[in-house]
Amino acid sequence: MRARRLEDRIRDLCSRAVAAQDSELDTIFSALQQALREHNDRLRKLAAAKLAAWRPRGGGITILPPVSGASFECAICSKPIPLEDSKVSEYGQPIHEECYVAKLTTGQHLPQQQAN
Repeated sequence: MRARRLEDRIRDLCSRAVAAQDSELDTIFSALQQALREHNDRLRKLAAAKLAAWRPRGGGITILPPVSGASFECAICSKPIPLEDSKVSEYGQPIHEECYVAKLTTGQHLPQQQAN
């Protein structure tokens, strides 16, 4: 029997997995994985719709679309980094992936920037 709501179906599959014999687990886990993917897709769509409809309160903040070809400065090497290629440090700073890997392997720490 298939549960009507997705959340109920996920709960049912979890309960069945706990009580199942080893021979039944593959089928249950496959169904559970599919249900979780469906749930994840629904959450992504909901989040995207909320972000698309979001407007800042008080009009004090203006959200601008990213400028094509925009670049930032890498927090590690201080060289320009295109927005499309940037990664983000643990402090939210733009960095090159290679610089971050090098930082991790040498054990250096990034200076945390003060919030303005």
